[in-house]
Amino acid sequence: MSKTLLDSVFNGGRSSRNGDLVVVMLPSQSFVTSAQEFMQAQQWARSKQSNGFPNRDRAAFIERFDTLVARNGAGVATRGHPKVLKRMVALMEQQGMAMEDWMIPRFVDDEIKRKEKPEDEAEAPAAAPDPDSPKLPQD
Repeated sequence: MSKTLLDSVFNGGRSSRNGDLVVVMLPSQSFVTSAQEFMQAQQWARSKQSNGFPNRDRAAFIERFDTLVARNGAGVATRGHPKVLKRMVALMEQQGMAMEDWMIPRFVDDEIKRKEKPEDEAEAPAAAPDPDSPKLPQD
């Protein structure tokens, strides 16, 4: 019996679902994608036969993903719509993933930092006048 593309892709790899995200770890490639997108690619890969070349099978499988956040040095690039990537990165942070391990595009990283900055400024109390300071005469 011949192997399916999915069997070929995950030979030596694994995936783990964490809520709405799936972390896919393949030989020399690792990325995070949405659970829904992973299930669609998984169903597609189950229906295809392996061509006998695991690297080509992995490349064909990864091409099926529209949105993914790649691990540094993974041999695949982060891609997807900016809003979806921002949501995925926020979920990754909530789950305690180390962000420095992932290739997060600058525009997503800058947007997250920009959102954090106003909150920090808003929480700082306004400087109250010192009751011991002398009052200036008004004209």
